[in-house]
Amino acid sequence: NKFKEYLHAWEGCTSLSEDGTMYKIEVDGGGNPTVGYGIDINANKQTIEAAGYSTNTGDYIPKDFVDALESEIITRNIEIVKAKTASLNLTQYQIYALVSRTYNCGESGAFGVRNGKTFVQAYNAYWNQEIDAEYKVEFNIGMYEHSLYTEYMCKPTTSNGKELTGLIARRKSEWILFKTGYFDRINEYCSELGGSA
Repeated sequence: NKFKEYLHAWEGCTSLSEDGTMYKIEVDGGGNPTVGYGIDINANKQTIEAAGYSTNTGDYIPKDFVDALESEIITRNIEIVKAKTASLNLTQYQIYALVSRTYNCGESGAFGVRNGKTFVQAYNAYWNQEIDAEYKVEFNIGMYEHSLYTEYMCKPTTSNGKELTGLIARRKSEWILFKTGYFDRINEYCSELGGSA
């Protein structure tokens, strides 16, 4: 629930119908049609249309359907992250940081090759869980100097070829969550540790 609250704080929500039962399909800051809390219409078009709903900008989709779809997407992203990082013994909050990335920029955006390395290769090259994980350590600007951030997790920050300040801020936030377990947008720490924390 805390992770969902954090994710919602980043994604923002499309408009609701007057009676609060439907989400409107709107265009996000990167020019992509979305519904609810950042659900990509194009990536989920088949599922939405198979349920009998329009995927046209300006149309409405029932809130219950969209909220259930969001939960399915989050669950699927958790499974993707766990599968991709199975050898790393990550904490639960580190998994959530990567789920936020995956939800926002897809599997390839979150885990693809950047500066010659996949996420797992970058993690193995730059990160030492015993030294670098700083659960509940208060944020300091030096945390952004870590090589896993500067060489990998600081990107992607573009949408349709355009750099967005919101994506720069989100990568910073996900990094602090990955490093310290802090959900900065809701001012709470993740209480689930998991892994070797």
